This record gives sequence, C-alpha cells and structure tokens, in this order.
Amino acid sequence: MEQEKPSVFGRQIKFFGVLVGLGVFIWFILEIKGTLLPFALAFVLAYILAPLVDRLEGRGLNRVLSILIIFILVFSALVLGAFKAGTKLTAEMFELSEQFLVREKVDREISLVNQGFEDIKIETIGWVANNSTPFYLVDPPNLPLVLYPQQQRVLKIRFAPPNTKPKEAKLLFESPALPQFELRLRGNFSSQGEKGSDTPFWAEGVYDDSIQVESILFSKRGIDFGRAGPSMITRLSDEVKKWLNSVSWLKAIAGGFNIADFIREKGGFLAEKLLGGTGGVLGGVFSGITIAALVPFIAFLLLKEGKHLTRSLIEFVPNAYFELCLNLIHQINGQIGGYLRGLILATTIVGTLSVSGLMLVGLPYALPLGLLAGVANMIPFLGPVIGIVSSSIVALATGGGFGMVGQVLVIFVIIQLIDNILIQPIVLAKSVDLHPLTVLFVVLAGGELMGLLGMLIAVPMTGIIKVSVQAINQGIKRYKAQL
Repeated sequence: MEQEKPSVFGRQIKFFGVLVGLGVFIWFILEIKGTLLPFALAFVLAYILAPLVDRLEGRGLNRVLSILIIFILVFSALVLGAFKAGTKLTAEMFELSEQFLVREKVDREISLVNQGFEDIKIETIGWVANNSTPFYLVDPPNLPLVLYPQQQRVLKIRFAPPNTKPKEAKLLFESPALPQFELRLRGNFSSQGEKGSDTPFWAEGVYDDSIQVESILFSKRGIDFGRAGPSMITRLSDEVKKWLNSVSWLKAIAGGFNIADFIREKGGFLAEKLLGGTGGVLGGVFSGITIAALVPFIAFLLLKEGKHLTRSLIEFVPNAYFELCLNLIHQINGQIGGYLRGLILATTIVGTLSVSGLMLVGLPYALPLGLLAGVANMIPFLGPVIGIVSSSIVALATGGGFGMVGQVLVIFVIIQLIDNILIQPIVLAKSVDLHPLTVLFVVLAGGELMGLLGMLIAVPMTGIIKVSVQAINQGIKRYKAQL
C-alpha cells in the first residue's frame, strides 16, 4: 500500500515545532552558560587526550591506568610551566587589565561628629609638608569650621594622581580646643606591605577604625584609596592628541571631530565591556576548585565512560539506522578531534612566535599580549587585528611611540606570513571555512554574552558545530545513496 504523503499543514506544524524547540534550547543554554563552561573545557581536554589514552590502552594497559598516566604527565608539565612562567604571567595579566580599567580619580569620605556640649572650632585643615599631593578636598569648607554639639560634618577627599605610582599624604586638623589629628591617606599600593607604608597600620585594618579626639569623633584613622591614575586608554588618547597637533594636515582632515576625545570615551567603554565581562565570567567559573578538580574530573569520566556512553545511546537507535549512527559518531569524533588538536597546535605556535617577537622589540607586557595574539588567532579575519591593535595600544600608552608601533606591525606581518604559508596549510589542512559574516556574528554574540572570553571561544565552538553538521549530512547522503 502506498504511503500517504504528509500534508502541507502537517509540514508547517513540524517546522514550527522545530523552531520552538530550537528557541527553547538556545534560551536554556544561555541561562546555564556559566555551568556549561567547565563541561565544555572538559570536553575539549578529553578530545585532545583521547588518542594518547587509546594508544596506551592498545598496548595492553588498563584504560583507567592509561588515563591516569596521561593525566599525571600532562598536569606535571602544566605545574612545571606554572612555576616557570605562571607567576609572571598572572601578575602581568592582572596588572595589564588593571591598567585598562583603572579609574582616573577615586573619592572617599570622612565624617566628623561633635559629641560634646560645646561648639568646636577647627581653624586649620591642610596638608602636612606636601605641596604637590594628588589628594585634595572636594568642596573644601570655609575656615574656621564650626561644629555645634551633636552636629556631623562629612568631608569628601579625592585621589587623582598623574600616574600609578604609590602616593601617601597626611591631612592635618588643628583646633585650639583639641590636640592635633593627622588623617593618613595612601593610594596605588599594590600590597599591604609595600615599601613606604606602615605595614601594621594598613595591613591589620587599623586605618579603618574610628578615633575619638577629645569631643570629636573621626570616622576613620586613615583612608586607602586603592588604585587610581590615567588608564591605558587615557594615555593612548594623550599620545594621539600630541601626534595630531604635530601633523597639521591630519588635524585639518579631521575638522571638528576630536579623535583623541573619541578614543578616551569609546575606548574606556569598550575596555570595560570586554575586560569587565570577561572578569565576571572568569571570577564565577574559573575558581581554584573548578580548575583543580571539576574540569579534570569531568574529562576523566568522559575518557573512561565515553565508549560505554556511546554504546548506551546507540542501543536506543532502531536497527534500520544502527549502522548509519555508528558511522556518523565515528566520523564526528575523528573530525572534531582533528580540528581541536590542530587548532590548539596552531594557537601554541602563533602564541610562542608572538611572545618571542614582542619580547625581542622590548614591548612591556609581552607575555600576556603574545598569548592573547595566539589565542585570538583562532578567530578568522579578526584574530590578527586583535593582536596588532592591543599590542599597538600598549606600545603607545607606555611611551614607546609610533616607532615601537612600527616594530610591532613588522613582527605581526612576519607571523601572519608564517601562519598562512606554513601553519594553516599543514596543521589545519581541513579548515572549517566559515563565512566572514558568520564569523562576525558569532564573535559579536560571544562578546555580548561573555566578554573577551566569549569572543575567543565563539569561533572554535561554531567550527565544532559546523564539523558535526557536515559529518551528519554526509553520512545521511551516503546512507540514502546505498538504499
């Protein structure tokens, strides 16, 4: 009997159902993206290590023992690398990120309360032996400052340094009715025990305690303003402004458009968007427990139980499609594994070349910038631009001038020639070949969801999905051709 063809209405219902299901799936993924990231990392780690584990198992070793041997070797190498370069890399990464996100000024408040029964007249509020202090009073009160009984007065103090060097100062309060009181201030100290500071006073939190000076209660003994100063974006803007003023024809072309102010305004917003979003994700996901235990544990289970899990899933497949599904799984595993291993090898080579080249020309923060260039190279078209722009910004902002920028450009041009002529054809012979518009869309979407980290992993994840879909499509076509 001839099988009845589905109606147009039935096909529309199915299509609508697929769209709704896809929308719900995407919404669910976005809601739990923070939870999924450790599983994604474990998935990548398992795919990278699977061939090594299979090879040891093929030589007669137990699979669990094979996994443990590979894990011990890999993590021993990681620990060794962390001891060698991890401390410097971490310090430079945090410092570089802070240089982009640092605020130009920080405001703090101190309150004075007259707890006595008589008026108190404070005749002097001034700085102790420091005429060029970066600390100053916002809306300083008219002197003498009279505090009536039970009256509170709040003073706002601002820290706006010209650079990010550590600064200290003392604010003196003098009154005929009171002993002198010195409010201690400091800013841009990276650690509690840094040279030039009184370690117990700051490290033990004494500065944050209130202090009673006769009938006046000061809310704090001292104020630590944290980090402040001109950010990388501000210094870049100043360098561009100087350059434009020295080149009259460029200034004429720009007309009324102020490029330096545009960089200061939009660059600060972009840095906050990218680095701030990334910091949020990293702070929530990449905790010590996640890195040290969760990701390796999940990867261990995937390596140990992966084949059993595949068999369990295939058992639910009807016999008519059993061979098709088995072949599809084998093809997908091979293509995804090859793609990931090739991608990581290419990233490692480009990152190593970038770090070496930037160190050769003497660029500050060469280690994190070179690694960023290597990781960003995973993004087609935009990756090299990210490496060049970020390194050029640091070169200008740290006083290297346009001469240093020129050297950075030469380094990256050489690296891109090596990448396109040697690395890509050999290491990534089977390129995913994403359309430029697709790359742009997924990069922007990743940046919106997870900041810089999202931009970096968006293209590889899209490549994995495309490789999987291509393998499924080819398998179905071959299956239909055999019927």
